[in-house]
Amino acid sequence: MNVIYERVTERGIEIPLALCRLAQLSDQAVISVREGQIEVKSLGISQERAEALANRHIVTHLGDSLVAGEATLAEGIDGIVWQVPVLHSRTRESKGTLILEGTSGTAVRFTPV
Repeated sequence: MNVIYERVTERGIEIPLALCRLAQLSDQAVISVREGQIEVKSLGISQERAEALANRHIVTHLGDSLVAGEATLAEGIDGIVWQVPVLHSRTRESKGTLILEGTSGTAVRFTPV
């Protein structure tokens, strides 16, 4: 483990690129903040990829009259997840939420409305 010392300035804390590379962070990262702690993790898939994977899952398992809405990041029981609204393709009415694992995009569960 490498440890660095950084001052907190008016701009916040900067993480040097060399450390990001050493940690093998992808080009997108998730920053989790808890009292006294900041954790930075590589984000396995982008929002666009999460929405595409959600659409594939929806069509395959829920039917072709449904589509994915805009995915948002959330902290789930087992870490970072993508929450994807499931909408009726014509009316855009909410039909539920699909949860995808944040690093792989694997569907975790669908919760209907």
